[in-house]
Amino acid sequence: MTHKYLSLTLAALLILLVPHSADAASSRPSCSLIVSTPEDTITVRKSEDVLLIKGEAVTISWDGGSADSVELNGANEKVDGVRTFTPNDDTEYELEVRKGSRTATCSVDVSVVEAAITSSTLSSEDETPTISGTADNVRSLQVLVYKEGSSRVLFKSRTIRVRNGEWSTTITKKLADGNYTVRLFGPSKAELNLLRKDNLHIGEQKSTSLYVNGIPLLMGGTARANSVLPVSYLQVRNTGKEPASISGFWLRQNGTASTNTIVGFSSVDGTGGSIAATTQTGNQFKNGLAYAPSTATIPAGGMKLFTIKAIMASNIAPYIGTNLMLDVTGIDSNGQVSGAFPIRGTTFVLGY
Repeated sequence: MTHKYLSLTLAALLILLVPHSADAASSRPSCSLIVSTPEDTITVRKSEDVLLIKGEAVTISWDGGSADSVELNGANEKVDGVRTFTPNDDTEYELEVRKGSRTATCSVDVSVVEAAITSSTLSSEDETPTISGTADNVRSLQVLVYKEGSSRVLFKSRTIRVRNGEWSTTITKKLADGNYTVRLFGPSKAELNLLRKDNLHIGEQKSTSLYVNGIPLLMGGTARANSVLPVSYLQVRNTGKEPASISGFWLRQNGTASTNTIVGFSSVDGTGGSIAATTQTGNQFKNGLAYAPSTATIPAGGMKLFTIKAIMASNIAPYIGTNLMLDVTGIDSNGQVSGAFPIRGTTFVLGY
């Protein structure tokens, strides 16, 4: 019996003196980044490479939990924070989380690239068309083709080499007359590597055929009360034989901010020739969708650039730190509209 009690006493002493591995592990800080671009959002726990079209914004957020301090690229930050950047050059963002004497780091390496698909190659009567374009700061690309509205891949190109800033590929699979979606990707080793999404038409053009592309020329930033934000920039081409009129644009808010923060919308074309705005203020969303009116007409064979703007409410204080990300889901027109909808808009973070 003495040996039994002695063993129990020693075991109890060991439990008191030796730290539990779970307690020791819980004292170690953890590091993770939530990285958002106009393409999508990913979580980074160690390190990742992502691609960003020049002129677009990347939003980085983190939750340091019970950490004592947090630094982003050497600058002190709040333990829970969010930052939006529009880098002109390749940039690495490194987060360092400290808890006591221990640290943890995670990072994202953002490569700023340029990529475009030549518009004239996106309409063809050839069932095996050649698509071409330009690119900068990226060595290789890949093209995937889908039937419009479908997620099934019809054609996947081999690796396309960029030479002297130009690229080209022939779709070897025969495509029947109709509309298709073309997606241009950067190297697969990078996350968020979708560079362009466009529409392709095979066959004879309709009398009024509108093709819509998102143009990544707008920069995100901070949305403040009473401000007017350029939330989407669109290129609309009329490849038909008759003029086409545009009555408005449909939008959906896919960010974390409340739709109550927006009290109106307006649209204007690149020449300033057609300007329209909502006539009533207040929450513009019904069943998740809002409408930005337009009075534009595009002649046959013509093209116009449109800026869609959101008018912010006078009181957005309850929503500071949330973000606006308005996608264009469709166009109200008398013509046949095709596009890689939804077209992702610019991301803004609500602030003072």
